[in-house]
Amino acid sequence: MADGAIALAPISGPTRTLLVAAGFRTAHDVFAMPPSGLAKELRVDVARAADILAEVASCCPREREQHPDERPKRARMAGDQAASRLDPRLQVSALSLLEVSKKQPCIVTFCRGIDTLLGGGMPTGEVTEVVGVPGVGKTQLCTQLAVDASLPKAFGGVDGQTLYIDTEGSFTPDRCAQMANALSAHVRGMAARQSSATAAAAAAAFTTEFQMARIHVVRCTSLAEQMATILGVQGVVKAVEAGPGGGDAAASAPAGSGAAAGAAAAAAAAAAAPVRLVIVDSIAFHYRGDASSADAGQRSRQLAAQAQALHSLAATRGIAVVVVNHVTTKLGGRGDAWGSGSGGGIGAGAASEAAEAAGLLGDGSAAASAAAAAAMAGSCDSLGAGSQLAPALGDSWAHACTNRLFLYWFGKVRVARLAKSPSRPLGAAAFAVTSEGVRRPPAEGSA
Repeated sequence: MADGAIALAPISGPTRTLLVAAGFRTAHDVFAMPPSGLAKELRVDVARAADILAEVASCCPREREQHPDERPKRARMAGDQAASRLDPRLQVSALSLLEVSKKQPCIVTFCRGIDTLLGGGMPTGEVTEVVGVPGVGKTQLCTQLAVDASLPKAFGGVDGQTLYIDTEGSFTPDRCAQMANALSAHVRGMAARQSSATAAAAAAAFTTEFQMARIHVVRCTSLAEQMATILGVQGVVKAVEAGPGGGDAAASAPAGSGAAAGAAAAAAAAAAAPVRLVIVDSIAFHYRGDASSADAGQRSRQLAAQAQALHSLAATRGIAVVVVNHVTTKLGGRGDAWGSGSGGGIGAGAASEAAEAAGLLGDGSAAASAAAAAAMAGSCDSLGAGSQLAPALGDSWAHACTNRLFLYWFGKVRVARLAKSPSRPLGAAAFAVTSEGVRRPPAEGSA
């Protein structure tokens, strides 16, 4: 265990969650406090704090033997020195920031409506929240993005790898392979139209195995594992970039088989690329089923710490971070029904937005828009007076993400609604989930 890191210590899940959420990173931080002080920080009684100290001490005996006051003293000295001088990296002009933002690429989704809505695709360097009811296509969109992140730059992609943090067990490799196979065929068609030897070579190397080797899945089966992974996401990303991606796939193939050779070749080629996309699917799952997260204050601190880690990753490394969230029924909801405010959702005030969506899906006539508005208003009224669907995790989490994309059903058609963005106009776009992946609805034509 490196430097007594709490996230890696063999302690119980509830204890790890309590300590990490309160800001403790190493065993030294825990030992530097008396039981009474630790109880105050963790918001538990003194007896429980003493038990936690004993548990950590049994797992980190070497750190316990060291003087507990030295580390805080060094931290205070380092803080005083840092405060005495201005970090040059903070001196950045608005013009420089504008130039950097213009150079940030987007990850295309191959659904023209969603790409247009987001300004060319999923933006890198930002945290985007994807919200929706079960079965509307949140994981489908995430899987599509994971595949698309490996698209070569010659075909408008970012040529990167993906870290997929799966908390629900919803990532399906067969479905991912199906999307990757469709994208390979699409790229071969693009190369044929370009009539370029370079494009043809790039398309030939862009196989399904190549794409799959660039997607690295981390399965988190508990809240403690989720927090440890997200709070240490910088290290996980570095490990992905340093290690041979897809080695497990090669190892699982029969020795001496063509599949083993192909997997090894794909893994070697895939490893030489930076991580350009991190997906958390989903941030809310363990909070909705874990009894230890009942304390609202503790949950807010945990979510704030995870949001900070994801924002830091996006800003410092130019990575697109996509966070999936659930929806819940909010009673007495007021304001914008589509959630452009902090806590909005999909409610009875959505008739005008339904008319806008009707213009995207139908003939755009006044009659069609009015009928669509009435249908949506009726479906919203079924939630009950003063009720609306809203993102889970509360209003405080609403400020944690840069962009918010609502996915919802409009009759039998899926619609994506950009409900929050600091740089893009809000709007809606229809999309479909086909055998090839996320695409435009059939009425608009095939991708």
